[in-house]
Amino acid sequence: MASSNNKVYLDSKDLLLGLQQLNVDSKNKK
Repeated sequence: MASSNNKVYLDSKDLLLGLQQLNVDSKNKK
């Protein structure tokens, strides 16, 4: 169970990093 929880945590972290990257890209385009 710990491994699956870790996977979800890592996935959410990747998602947050992806959102931050999108924000940076949109700021750079302005």
